[in-house]
Amino acid sequence: YQVSLDRPFNEFNNIEAFNNLLTWEYNMVRWLESQGYDISYFTNLDVHTNAVDLNSYEAFLSAGHDEYWSLEMRDTVEQARDTGVDLALFSANTAYWRTRFDPSSTGEENRVLTVYKDDWALDPVAQNDPSQATNLFRSDQVNRPENELLGVGYTGDVGSNNTYAGFDFVVSNADDPYYAFTGLEDGDILTGLVGYEWDSLLNNGLTPSNLVVLSESPVTAQGGLPPVPPGTNTNISNSVRYTAPSGAKVFSTGSIQWLWGLDSDRVVSPRTDPRVQQIAVNVFADMGARPTTPSDGIVVT
Repeated sequence: YQVSLDRPFNEFNNIEAFNNLLTWEYNMVRWLESQGYDISYFTNLDVHTNAVDLNSYEAFLSAGHDEYWSLEMRDTVEQARDTGVDLALFSANTAYWRTRFDPSSTGEENRVLTVYKDDWALDPVAQNDPSQATNLFRSDQVNRPENELLGVGYTGDVGSNNTYAGFDFVVSNADDPYYAFTGLEDGDILTGLVGYEWDSLLNNGLTPSNLVVLSESPVTAQGGLPPVPPGTNTNISNSVRYTAPSGAKVFSTGSIQWLWGLDSDRVVSPRTDPRVQQIAVNVFADMGARPTTPSDGIVVT
């Protein structure tokens, strides 16, 4: 239920299982820096403690596999959106489990990550106040389904042993500005961008009202499905965008490995695609961020 951030750790023992930085964020960083974007880096703990002022940035970016969020993180990102900060979620299974940070055995704050998951009732904190349960954000106790913020929520995967497997991304609403200069049409395929975990529309009545669905990609989960509201189609993965009442733009790829379409260095079965790169440039341009050294053929508006 708890893991110390001070524990010994061998980063080279199993890259896929433990070093998500080299599996996901690495490729996003490589592409962003190659394009000359003005970016800053900070950790989940920085967001938790509010060590960075998100309101001083044009956009907040989450990449890869950003599954475990504290309630403070969720509140901080949501408040940033509600004051006009754009959100770019190049990720999936995001903000799925609610966690908390506890002090170390020596009393140092925020050094132990706690999440009881399905055993939340064993947590002494939650026994006194079930609303403090460290279980799913979409649970009855927490009641903060992630699609309220992201537009979509986690619905399936192909298993962690199939990290480099996945399904094709199938375009919908190809006349949307985010598809500008790509030449893509409805039903076109971008190879291998959906996996190994993905998100979908959740049928819980909390989807943002002006949501635009940008993909409808057939998927088949190989493991047990997470709890979803009745009527949710778990055979389709979706990428989406919407505009919050504050004017903030929110974009979610709905897939962990979508960003491999931007850069596939060290990726089994490379899938870099200039059309995917153009989509990302369009997304960031809509959020006020433009590349200073774009790749040849990329159109910057």
